[in-house]
Amino acid sequence: MEVAVLGVKPLRPPGGVLVTAVAGSEYHTLALTAAGALLALGSNEYGQLGLAASVPHVATLQPVALPGDARAARVACGVGFSIVATTAGALFACGLNDHGQLGLGADLAGFEGDDEEEPKKVHGLRRVALPDNALAAQVACGFSHTCILTRTGTLLGCGYNEFGQLGLGESEDDVPSAQPVPLPAGAIAAQVQTVYRHRASRRLHLGREDLDQRRFASAIGSKQSGCTGFDVEINAV
Repeated sequence: MEVAVLGVKPLRPPGGVLVTAVAGSEYHTLALTAAGALLALGSNEYGQLGLAASVPHVATLQPVALPGDARAARVACGVGFSIVATTAGALFACGLNDHGQLGLGADLAGFEGDDEEEPKKVHGLRRVALPDNALAAQVACGFSHTCILTRTGTLLGCGYNEFGQLGLGESEDDVPSAQPVPLPAGAIAAQVQTVYRHRASRRLHLGREDLDQRRFASAIGSKQSGCTGFDVEINAV
């Protein structure tokens, strides 16, 4: 029996697999299965589906090959790009990389061509090198930036930083490799979520402290622009 909600029909994953998590952006969607497989649909204009460049888009969920025997544990989507964390803590990225949001280094970031108007893009998942061989626990994507939470509670950021949304100061507009984000003394990050055009001026920077729960709620970004980069929940020690 077909079920429709507000005119939207349910997706049918290939082989009847169980989907446990989804992530989406403007023109593409990723799905994670119980077995750690990765599925994708939508636009592949910039390689954001992790499929070959010869595939412009797909209208049904398609399997995406992960390197070796890797199993996906977390997925996140930005505008035109995707980030995947595996059960082993490895990080992979694909898609649009005009601001270094994939964290793959300066050589693969920015623009190319004689007029430098063609944004660089990456087709197929590529391994992202994290500082000190850190292992990824969570990942979140904003419009053109990425935030990674490691298994030890450190925070990393890469990508667009014009408004300071990475928490690294406003000295650099683009950060092409994952960089450690300073946290308040003695703090360990517990959860992170990116936001775009989110007005949270009362919670900018260190935000508010809840002494009963011993947790901080913080938002990092530009108060003037009304655009914060990400919210991060940190445990006080």
